[in-house]
Amino acid sequence: MKRKVTIGIAAYNEENNILSTLKSVESSLLKINNLSHYILVCVNGCTDKTKEIVERYAKKSKIHVRVIESKRGKLKAHKKIIEESKDGYILFLDADVVVSTDTLKKLINELDKSPLIQVVSAYPYTKDPKNAKLYQRILYPLLNLKRIYPQIEIAREDVKKYHPFASSSYELKSRVYFHGRCFIIRNKKVYRFPKQGTGIRGDDTYLSFYILKNYAPGAIRVLFDAPVYSDPNLSLRGYLREWLRIRKDVELIYQNYRSFEPLRKITSMKLNWRFVLMGLPFRFKLYGLLYYFLKKFETIAYNLKRKSILIDDIWQYENKNSYT
Repeated sequence: MKRKVTIGIAAYNEENNILSTLKSVESSLLKINNLSHYILVCVNGCTDKTKEIVERYAKKSKIHVRVIESKRGKLKAHKKIIEESKDGYILFLDADVVVSTDTLKKLINELDKSPLIQVVSAYPYTKDPKNAKLYQRILYPLLNLKRIYPQIEIAREDVKKYHPFASSSYELKSRVYFHGRCFIIRNKKVYRFPKQGTGIRGDDTYLSFYILKNYAPGAIRVLFDAPVYSDPNLSLRGYLREWLRIRKDVELIYQNYRSFEPLRKITSMKLNWRFVLMGLPFRFKLYGLLYYFLKKFETIAYNLKRKSILIDDIWQYENKNSYT
């Protein structure tokens, strides 16, 4: 009996990225045997040629690709994908990433492993900044250190019970929530959306908390050997913009869902000093030390701005590259 998987891609004005994303997904899918699959690209409020590019690709593709539409917003796009998806696994992917050849196979096989697992995510590594300017290349290792060496951070608490399928000593200490750039869920019933009016916009924040609270430990797995690649942060402003959005989302989750408060400890992370001193290559050790101060600065910056942050502003697509 063939396994079934729907690949859902939420796309807003991604005419420069969607083609490479689709090509990498198709290459990855064609490496998997005994699989029934198709791709839903949900264009949500696009004002560029994303839809036309996908439609042209669909005519030539070896696999089934269909364009659907929703109102603007990633969560709205995901809801539409859920509505249009068939039975079986559902894999969500950002429209500006590239997956490696065996990433999707590893994610699907992991769900096959045990009915306990409800969601599996790839790990987001950074693309090589080939055309970066000199000052950007200097900043690149600092601003993207966690996406180059995931071992740089570990959970503050003992989280071993949340990693029953761990394949390394590091994974036993790693984060217990998953990444939204590329993840797969067991079926559409697993996906829960935050209540309207909460302001929560992230696709992985609320869902991670919901699964941690409502399923047994081990329901979430992050595969560090299943990479998904996206453009790196090359400016301090860009780095801070990203983390302002993430921190605000988490704050809103705790404000609107008091029952999630006990999860605060197990989701808290800290710098892995042992890895900084013993595991990092010599030329990255200074960046490891600087990363500690960067995280402190990030906290200070958020506390100074948190009351003035407007949700619609920081999650506005056009402002993701201009918000300060």
